[in-house]
Amino acid sequence: MPKGYLGTDVLTTKATSVMYSQIKHFMPEIVKELNDKTRDCETRLNEIGPGMPDTEIERKQLLNKLCNQFVDS
Repeated sequence: MPKGYLGTDVLTTKATSVMYSQIKHFMPEIVKELNDKTRDCETRLNEIGPGMPDTEIERKQLLNKLCNQFVDS
């Protein structure tokens, strides 16, 4: 067998080449899937509404506002 087909260095080089080509082939699909899932998550988060306030004062103000809305209704 020719020397170019034997040894761990040749195996490593060929395996790296195959892995690189597979990554290059599937990367656009992976990026598209990630973008789609990110968009879906953002849509779902927007449907839920705004998050909780960060500070204790803002949380108390929100609680007070919700209580007042409940009483008014």
